[in-house]
Formats: sequence, structure tokens, C-alpha cells
Amino acid sequence: LMEIGFYDNCKFFRVVPNFVAQFGIHANPDVQRIWDNRPIPDETNPVEDRHGNSRGTISFAMSGKDSRTTQLFINLKKNTFLNKLGFTPIGKIWDQNDMENVVDYINAEYGEKPVAGQIRYRGNWYLDDTFPNLSYIKSVTEKEVTE
Repeated sequence: LMEIGFYDNCKFFRVVPNFVAQFGIHANPDVQRIWDNRPIPDETNPVEDRHGNSRGTISFAMSGKDSRTTQLFINLKKNTFLNKLGFTPIGKIWDQNDMENVVDYINAEYGEKPVAGQIRYRGNWYLDDTFPNLSYIKSVTEKEVTE
């Protein structure tokens, strides 16, 4: 998904202050429809340590076993209780300065008001018309890190 630019221009449509900021419904509904019925299998080795779901980590949103699709969330604080629920971080905002800018400045003005079904049906046109101040992702890149 990252390699094809799927997340470029995706809006943060669900922002729960001091918890998570969710994104991952494509700006174009035609593109989203292609991916809606392609579940992404759960991780085979879920995170169980105290570092999972820490501030700035990125995890797939899900509603149960093997229900992940394109939606992701950024942890706005340390949410280690999500580890036991199967939310395995797949990445993180690597640069400390970038993390502070992203995590601290995502607009939470609309909270959970945007309707996911409307985003799937109308894409960013719905969001731009109804929620013009949403924060969005300009682009996503992968950086392999060796620790």
C-alpha cells in the first residue's frame, strides 16, 4: 500500500485526544473499493512487551481477528493495553522532531464525527466539504532501521 502511494493525502478522520488518530480510507472511493474486500492477515507474533503501541507507533485498526484492511492509527500516547488486544505496531514515526510535529498537531476539532461509510462512498470530497480543517498525510515513505 505504501509503495503505490495509497496513504498519500489520506485524512485523519477519527481523532481521539490522548489516545489515537486514525486514517487509511483512500481519498478516491474507486481506489478504496478495490481494497475494501482484501483483509490483511493478523501478525503471527503479536507484540507483548511494554514498548508496543507507544507514542508515535502505527498500528492497523481492526474489529476482530483477521479484520484488518487499509485503516491505521497513530498512538498519541503510550497505549500498551492495546498489545493484549492484538494491535501490533507495524511502524513508527521515526524522527523525534517529526513525531512531536505529527502527534501534537493533528487537528482533533472533529473528533469522531466523520462517517467512515461516507468517506468510502465520496472520498475526500465528503471530508473537504464537511470537515475542511482535517489534518492529512502528505506522503508516506518506508525507512528500514537497524537498531
